[in-house]
Amino acid sequence: MKIIVEDRSGLNLESFGGIEVYRPHYSSEVRIRIESEYHLRSKFSSGVYSDPQEINEILRHQFEFYSKKIDGTISKLASHHFMEFVLFEFDKSSLIEEKYKCGQLSEEEGDRWNQIGSWFRRAAKYLAERIVLLQPEKAPDASKESLTETLDEIWIAAEEMVHLYLLSDQTFMIFPNHTTFQVYPEGSSEFWGLEVHQKSEIQKLVKRDTVNRRSVIGADSTFIMNIGIHEQIIGKSFKGTIGASYAEMVKLLAMVLEHSQPSSQGFPTLFLHRSNLIDNLHQHTGLTQKAIGIILDGFTVQKADMELEERKLWKPKQEYRAFRRGFFEMPHPTGTHLAFSKRMALESFNQLIGGFVFRKVPQEWRSKEVNKAISNLSNQAGKWFEGSVEEGLRRIGFIGLKSIRKQIGRQPYVIKIPSDVGEIDFLGYSEKENFLLIAECKMVQGGSEGRFFRDDIKEFVTSRKSYLKKYNRKVEWLRNNISAAASALASTGLYSMPTEPLTIVTAVITHYPTIAQDFINDYPCVSITNLVLDHEERGKWPYISGIFPT
Repeated sequence: MKIIVEDRSGLNLESFGGIEVYRPHYSSEVRIRIESEYHLRSKFSSGVYSDPQEINEILRHQFEFYSKKIDGTISKLASHHFMEFVLFEFDKSSLIEEKYKCGQLSEEEGDRWNQIGSWFRRAAKYLAERIVLLQPEKAPDASKESLTETLDEIWIAAEEMVHLYLLSDQTFMIFPNHTTFQVYPEGSSEFWGLEVHQKSEIQKLVKRDTVNRRSVIGADSTFIMNIGIHEQIIGKSFKGTIGASYAEMVKLLAMVLEHSQPSSQGFPTLFLHRSNLIDNLHQHTGLTQKAIGIILDGFTVQKADMELEERKLWKPKQEYRAFRRGFFEMPHPTGTHLAFSKRMALESFNQLIGGFVFRKVPQEWRSKEVNKAISNLSNQAGKWFEGSVEEGLRRIGFIGLKSIRKQIGRQPYVIKIPSDVGEIDFLGYSEKENFLLIAECKMVQGGSEGRFFRDDIKEFVTSRKSYLKKYNRKVEWLRNNISAAASALASTGLYSMPTEPLTIVTAVITHYPTIAQDFINDYPCVSITNLVLDHEERGKWPYISGIFPT
């Protein structure tokens, strides 16, 4: 395997924007497709299936086929060299992903990467996790040709497992009543297909939001990724818990990512002797070896943790996986090593830092003091987001008040907000459009998988105390008190002319786009970035739902 890893000869490579990334040979895809089709038809006959339970049974049936493929073959490849290869290919995919998001791929390349990119990247992370679980020390003893065939088989299986579990979550958790699965007649060019009969623009909106967020709210730099602000709020609690402040922890991990260098041989992935790394960091930072070890553990995917948690590909909420953890524990005769690639580790590092405001903290770093401080940080982040919404709305002409808890206005025009209505996140007026806007602000975390989508749908729409039910009460109160509320708002002195709203407009405004918008019909549900873009493109309030003439 070492020969394959170091020169990639004999592998099939596909170019995206001039960057070559590994793809299985077509002959391997055909062979496994034939086996997969036989497996499907051994239990399910041709026809259309619409029951979500039955569809998921089919998807699980196929998932198990590919899972057994990996279980039976990955030990043939598992080695330090295979880990190098997996991490290197992920880094290549990151370069392609950047080009894709910036529109630097051709239309054909973009369509192709949109089809395979997310499967490829998830599959690479999954394979890295599987290697950690095996803890291999020696390279497999087999011919180059057989290793290449095995690599193709494993990679195809990993990508298909990713594809199938995403489809299963989508069917069962998001669109259970709008999905059909068809097993095509024998001899068809494809042997199965799944179709969702409900249109969703979420992927398009996420991409648009990502590309333009910096121009609207500063690409999160004002709070979510602001190390200085985080340190002020949670630094002391970290110092008392792990022996290093939050800022020291961040600096130490950044130092490892920035200054570690790969060996001159092989691909530019890193294998660092853990004990030696701890000693070197102790000399450079002055932190204790114990504190450094705890910091590294909180950023490392380890065999024991995954086994204890019973790591499964289809459980994205599990902690011990390659998401907020960028190092991989690997054995070596001289002692435990940490394997990583800089680009994957940097992505995980950014996920780690960005996750703190959403109360996502590695278990190794938790304590009562940390949990309390993190709760405070999350509350402060919510206030920051409401301020960002206020700025974005001001940019499109809506001036008003945020975080209104008890009353609006000055005497004699004060109007009190009933306790059952609750806090109004934003109430503002557009002098240009004569619109009174009442907005709900939700700083939801971005997510692209069915299980996270399901959480959003529950929190926004279906739960007994959903955001939508609470927002309905606020809108209804404003509609019943429009004159008094408009006079109270005018008394604040924010406007150059009397507030004479002809129309109430509404919006549930989120930090990132959320799938919940597909399940909210009464009001627009939109990220602040996309709201600002929509308004500026149209030159007026851009939505038709949630408008109430007075």
